[in-house]
Amino acid sequence: MQVEIISALIGAAVALPASGVAYAVGRHQAAATISAAHTQAAAGHKQWRDNNRREAWLLFVRSADELSSMAAEFTRGESPRGSEVESAIEGLESALSNVEFEGPAEVFCMARKMNQVLIERLIFSAFIKPYVSAQRKFDRALAEAQRESALVSPGGVSEQSSRVLEANQSLESLPSASAAARSSVAVPDDAMATAMMISAPFVESAGREHRESLSLIAQGIARIVVSASIEMPEEMSAAHVKLQACEELDEGDVAALIVNRVARFMPAFEQILSGLSDAFQEERKKFILETDKHLDARLPVPR
Repeated sequence: MQVEIISALIGAAVALPASGVAYAVGRHQAAATISAAHTQAAAGHKQWRDNNRREAWLLFVRSADELSSMAAEFTRGESPRGSEVESAIEGLESALSNVEFEGPAEVFCMARKMNQVLIERLIFSAFIKPYVSAQRKFDRALAEAQRESALVSPGGVSEQSSRVLEANQSLESLPSASAAARSSVAVPDDAMATAMMISAPFVESAGREHRESLSLIAQGIARIVVSASIEMPEEMSAAHVKLQACEELDEGDVAALIVNRVARFMPAFEQILSGLSDAFQEERKKFILETDKHLDARLPVPR
C-alpha cells in the first residue's frame, strides 16, 4: 500500500510540471494565433483601405483628364455640349471629395492644387472660345475666297467670296489695340455698361476667386472697343456691315471678329492658357507621384 501511495505521489509530481508545460505551450500557441489574426486583420484593413484609395485617386485623375480635354476643345474654338461640361465639373468635384475622405492629407493637397489649376484653365478657355471659333470660321472662309480669287478672272469671283474679301479689308482698316488704348477720347459710362453686358453673364458664372480678374479683363477689352467705335465710327460701322453680309457668320461671330481685331488680346490669352496647360500637367505629375508612395502598384493612368 505504501508502494502504491509513493507511486501515486511520484506520478503526481511528474504530472504537475508536465501540465504546467502544457499550459505554457498552449498559452503561447493561443497568443501566436491571436497575433496572427491581428496581423491578418491589419493586412486586410490595409488592402481594403488601399483599394478604396486607389479607386478614389484613379477616378479623380480620369475626371480631371476628361475636363482637361474639354478645356483643350474650348481653346481650339470647339464646343463640348453644355450638359457634358456641367456633368464633368460635378464629377470632378465629387471625385475630389472622395480623395479628401480617403486621405491622406498629402495626396488631397496635391489633388486640390491640380483641381484649382484645371478650373482656372477651363474658365479662361471658355472665355476665349467664341473669339477663337469666330476667327477660325472667318479664316477658313477668307482662305477659300482668296484661293478662288487667284484661280479665276477678276470678274469671276463669286458674290459670297467677294463679300468675305471686302469684309477682310474693312477689318484691316480698324485701329490696333495700341492705337485705341492711346486714344484720348472719353468713354461714356452708358457705352461701357452696354459693352460689359456681353461678358457679364460669363464673368458672373465664374467662381469668386476668378470673378474680379475676369471682370477687369472684360472691362479692358470693352474700353478699347468702345474707344475705337467713338474715334472711328465710320470704319467700325463699315466693318460691322461688311461682316454681317458674310453668310458664314452670325451676329456673335461679327462682334467677336471686331473685338479680336481692335483689342488684339488673343496672343496674350493664348500665352496664359499655354502656361496653365503646363501647370496642370506639372500638378498632375506631382499628384500621381505622391500616390505612388502610398500604393503597392502604380495607378494605371498615362504618365
